[in-house]
Amino acid sequence: MMDLKFENRYSLTDEMLAEYVHKVLCRRMRFWGLIIVAAALIMLIVTLSDGEFTLAAVFGTCLFIAGSVVIFAPSLTLKQLKETGRRIHNNEKFETVVQFGDHIAMSEGTFSLTVEYAQIVKIYSLQHSYILMLGKSNAVMIRPDGFTTGSFEEFVPFIQSVCRLKK
Repeated sequence: MMDLKFENRYSLTDEMLAEYVHKVLCRRMRFWGLIIVAAALIMLIVTLSDGEFTLAAVFGTCLFIAGSVVIFAPSLTLKQLKETGRRIHNNEKFETVVQFGDHIAMSEGTFSLTVEYAQIVKIYSLQHSYILMLGKSNAVMIRPDGFTTGSFEEFVPFIQSVCRLKK
């Protein structure tokens, strides 16, 4: 039995999930994708103006592929996350319960997960959620207005102190 300091309960919303995908999961991909798009566009213009049509075709293809990834990857990622959630829970919706004590315990239907504070590598404060990243693609999500034990205002300094993240 852990000493419960905070408890957060919520039902995952489409807004929370979309915000997580666009602002956390696909953030770096979009950044680098846009750099590649810009470079490919510049090189396409340069090679076309020099009459290098073979190279222009290569850069045009790069532009098309990178542009497609930037445009379609976030929506495909969102769709995949929703589908995975439906499969895990057999098409049922469950309340997510995240408890903070000696460690972080998260449960959602029959799924449960225990995480140590040292595993948190980054924190994102978003409009609809507060994200505790466990790596590049795994996270514990909480809802700022979902606290049943403690408050969000008390939670923020607590989580920042126990995680000891690099500034």
